[in-house]
Amino acid sequence: MHGRAGRSPLAALWCLAFGAAWAQTPGDLSAPLHQALRQAALAPQALAQPQADHAQAPRLFRDFMTDPARAWATVESLSQTLPARRDQPGEIYRQMHALGPQPAAPGGQPPPQAHTPVAVHVDMPEPLATELRQALQALALAEAWRQRAFAALPSGLTPSALLAGVLPAAAPGLAPAPWPELLPLVDTHALHTGMRIVLAAAERLHAFVTQTPQLPSVAWRTETPWGTVLVDTTGQDNHHVIAHPYLVLDVGGNDDYTLGEPGAAPRAGIKLLLDHGGNDRYRSRHPGGDASAAVLGYAVLWDTLGDDDHQGTWLAQGAALLGSAAHIDDAGHNHHRATGMAQGFAFGGQALLLGSPGDDVYLAQALSQASGGPQGVALLLEPAGQDRYHLGNEVLVWPSAQLPDRNASMGQGTGFGTRAAGAWAAQPGGLALLLDAAGDDRYEGQVFAQGTGYGQGTGLLLDMGGHNRHRAAWYALGAAAHQGVGLMWAGGTGNDDYEVSHIMAMGAGHDEGVGVMVDAGGQDRLVLGDLGLGAANDGGHGVLLGLSADDRHLIHTTPCRGLGQRYGVGPDTGVPGTALVFPAHAGCLAAAPLAPPLPSP
Repeated sequence: MHGRAGRSPLAALWCLAFGAAWAQTPGDLSAPLHQALRQAALAPQALAQPQADHAQAPRLFRDFMTDPARAWATVESLSQTLPARRDQPGEIYRQMHALGPQPAAPGGQPPPQAHTPVAVHVDMPEPLATELRQALQALALAEAWRQRAFAALPSGLTPSALLAGVLPAAAPGLAPAPWPELLPLVDTHALHTGMRIVLAAAERLHAFVTQTPQLPSVAWRTETPWGTVLVDTTGQDNHHVIAHPYLVLDVGGNDDYTLGEPGAAPRAGIKLLLDHGGNDRYRSRHPGGDASAAVLGYAVLWDTLGDDDHQGTWLAQGAALLGSAAHIDDAGHNHHRATGMAQGFAFGGQALLLGSPGDDVYLAQALSQASGGPQGVALLLEPAGQDRYHLGNEVLVWPSAQLPDRNASMGQGTGFGTRAAGAWAAQPGGLALLLDAAGDDRYEGQVFAQGTGYGQGTGLLLDMGGHNRHRAAWYALGAAAHQGVGLMWAGGTGNDDYEVSHIMAMGAGHDEGVGVMVDAGGQDRLVLGDLGLGAANDGGHGVLLGLSADDRHLIHTTPCRGLGQRYGVGPDTGVPGTALVFPAHAGCLAAAPLAPPLPSP
């Protein structure tokens, strides 16, 4: 763990900026990074870590490790294309999938054969009947692809065993599944093919209900081997109690959904719930019971209108565990609460959470709000609004190694891997992106939050506008450890407030990690306990771009450990990393010396 000097107001060191002109254009990431490197007489490869490249890691991570300039250009493109495609979840899924772990080429097998789809009630009026048939046929085909995706897994594997392998406390007597041995057995090409079929069906049904001015009044429910099929277009305020929503369509009314069964485990399979209109409430009664939580399957929840309230426990609100999930809310001011592994969480799969232009709230304790574990790709996209992202300590559910009285947030744009344990090899981390396109936002995290990477994981926080407030404790705001990648990019010109109470933040890389923070402009405040603001430790790279004479920044300790300083060498490379601050700064800066190594965190 890093040594940390005590705080003292007398020891606080305020630094004033000077140096080369800062010429960043809002929405431009690549140009200022190239500009800063040229000023330092460095090439983009100075921020690479080729020894950390891993064939099973996400493609974007591999670009950061071997071709940083390509990675920066990709991130810059994402900041523009993803908000523009907010209403095309299938295309967003495809784009994010292309940046994740690359599946093996299909083995030449013919497409699987779908089972007989669930029949639509004989009295269902047209054109609703035709649309429902189309959706049910698509789900039957997706089920065939789902079964192919998991065909090589042990026949007795259950969602309960999978959950026991990742949740902090397993049910008594339940043996957790050996998930490191399971990941290579998943046919990821089949997995993602099936999810694209489900998303295409959801998009078609969404277009039908939003573009049809008057639907016939129908109330129909049937229980099937695949789960509940429910259609309600009466416009009434309904209370739906559903264990597994295979296909649910509700049009109109302020509805209340109770999902799952008390004390039960989620089912493997497919869920598709589309609610059009009303202020709705969603409650899941067990981990994975949420309509947008996928365990060994696919899950899509799409709500089109109204101020909605979502409450879950573990694995909720756009969460995938060996599966693919999407949580989409098109409008209103929406409230999301969960314990963890939620709000854009993926482990061995892919998860999307597409928020609304309204003022949305996300509350959780850990592993949420764009959190990507091994073989996972997670996205939380917010197009606008004054949003709040909170990863707290109200309940200590995942104590961090650095601060045992605080949760390891592992969210708000954090990709994480796992270290070797016993007979299990280390697993490279996933890819996580939190992209907030506009609005004055508030971020609160603990340890590993707001654009951080751990264990060959890639975490990105892109906030493209507004006056934003950030609070965290340790490893935050463009920080990385153990060959991870963390990027925080404030792409607008707002007046932002950053404060990290402890250490390793705001452009800080440890143990061959790459930590980058870029702020495009505004009058900003940056406060840090120790070691950051463009600092490198044990062969990591730390980059901070965008401080100006209008900004105030404070490092609490003396000596001031940051602003271009390097400590130690990489355990694999044997050389120091790159520490870069642009424009250059007086007061703390000492020509980027190679200082004595710090204790490992």
